[in-house]
Formats: sequence, structure tokens, C-alpha cells
Amino acid sequence: MRMLEPTINVLKSIAEERHVSVPAVALNYSINKGVLPLVGVRDAGQAEQDMQALGWRLTEDEIKQIEGVSLQGRRSSFMQHG
Repeated sequence: MRMLEPTINVLKSIAEERHVSVPAVALNYSINKGVLPLVGVRDAGQAEQDMQALGWRLTEDEIKQIEGVSLQGRRSSFMQHG
């Protein structure tokens, strides 16, 4: 779990600045990368939280912040290779 802390901290920081949830930032990142995320929703609160990912885009700087702490190994335009 310690390996994820830098990524989680960056996601939290961006979420606070944008006034959205951390999952919304993570989903928006995936969407920006051309992924169509399939999310599981257990209640209305989670649905609302996930909907916060729509209608905006992460900036290039925000994407670089996330990738600066989360991507390791050889990178390609398609996926991360560890």
C-alpha cells in the first residue's frame, strides 16, 4: 500500500482543487487516456461521485503530476509495461 501513497496524495490534491471526489479524478484520468471505464455502483452516492468525472478534463500539468508518481517501467502510448 505504501507504493500507492504518492499517487493517492496527488489524486487527493487534484480532487480538492477541483472540488470533486478522488474516484472522479481517477476516472477522468482514464477517460483522458482513451479508456472507457466500466464502473460498479452500489448506491446513489457512488453514482453521483462517479458522475463528477464528466464534463471537464484534467490539464496536461495534472496528467503529468499523476504520471510522475504512478508510472514506472517502460511506457508506451498503449499501456504501462512494468
